[in-house]
Amino acid sequence: MRFNLADTFLNEHASPLLHYFQQPGLAEIGNGQLLQSVLRKIVDPPIFWNPFQQAFLNDTLTLDGQKAFGWLLLQLVSLPPGSSAPYRDDSNFNQHLSRLLSSDDLDLRTLGHKIKHAIQSPRDFYTGPRSPSRSISARPSEETQVFRSPAPPFTAMSATQATASSSNTLTSGSLSDAAMRRRQTAFEIRHIDIEIESAEANLARLQQLRSRLVELLAYDEEDF
Repeated sequence: MRFNLADTFLNEHASPLLHYFQQPGLAEIGNGQLLQSVLRKIVDPPIFWNPFQQAFLNDTLTLDGQKAFGWLLLQLVSLPPGSSAPYRDDSNFNQHLSRLLSSDDLDLRTLGHKIKHAIQSPRDFYTGPRSPSRSISARPSEETQVFRSPAPPFTAMSATQATASSSNTLTSGSLSDAAMRRRQTAFEIRHIDIEIESAEANLARLQQLRSRLVELLAYDEEDF
């Protein structure tokens, strides 16, 4: 993305790639750190970023290109403070924000408001989407808790009755414990299945991302 900086390339190749990066699944990988790393390599050094900014100001980007630019700017100003400062303090930033906020397109105006909110909340920097962590506990979950009713009032009974009652209680308790263990094991297996499915989905997204980057690299090498 650093060798061909013509408007045609920005609109037909760079912008679609940036739209591809907007898939929710990519932002979830590594708590967003993978996507941040890729975007920072694209814009730093600013060989691509500066012409992309200028094309936005010159109104030579298509509507999709403008949306890609607005999204990328949002990601950059939402980085941790030390990394986002150059983009927040850029001399063109106010012009970018003004154009987005005054756009006739709802998506562009929405991006503008998100950027405005991001710069007004310096401590609320982007760290990637947080998904609830899954853990497998050896302790029974709430779904596997067995709630026992209070013991009945004490009544006198014969030794024979006491022995029979004790035997029945042990048998019932053993069956209950075995059923609970089977149920807990089933839950743990399902949790492992979910972790495997999540890992496979992330791997597929990484492979797609790698393929897109390889294609883009090949395109750049042809023009270099």
